[in-house]
Amino acid sequence: MKIIQIPGYAVIQEQDASALSPTSSARTRLLIAATVIFTCSFVVRLGFDFAVRAYRNGPGELRPTDRSEFVNIAETFARDGRLADPYSLPTGPTAHMPPIYPILLGSVYRVFGLGVSGEIAAHCLNIFFVSIMYALLPLAAISLGLSVRAGMLAGIMGAMVPFHVFVELRGGEYGMVGLCLVLLFLATV
Repeated sequence: MKIIQIPGYAVIQEQDASALSPTSSARTRLLIAATVIFTCSFVVRLGFDFAVRAYRNGPGELRPTDRSEFVNIAETFARDGRLADPYSLPTGPTAHMPPIYPILLGSVYRVFGLGVSGEIAAHCLNIFFVSIMYALLPLAAISLGLSVRAGMLAGIMGAMVPFHVFVELRGGEYGMVGLCLVLLFLATV
């Protein structure tokens, strides 16, 4: 790491490009760590989902009572192929929500149905997004100039201790947005 002195400005630290491009053995360890973090995160959340039957909300109900606009739009997309009806009453086409997540969720509902299997698949989609996000934390640590261990610890803590597990399972677009933010960060650093 070099220190560059610019007259009239604070000291700026510039990293060597070699510091950000690990050797092949380091890349292999990073890939193994990311795979372990992803697997742990996915298994913990999926296990919780089945243990508490989070894909159901109440005895025997298939639909959560706290339905969001995303779910309503996704169900309409699955049935009719339209981005419409974000509320409990049919209101027609909408631009109320960003379209990416309702299209993904609607595609999942179209393939797996609107019943229990569709809800489990939707939870798996959200778990996938969150798990990839945690698996990328070691790479984010390297990009910040931190040790790989710091990133691995952050990834493992996030994977093994789900603080907001219901949001991560059925909270809508939050997992996808978190993943996109980490990817955007990695693309700009």
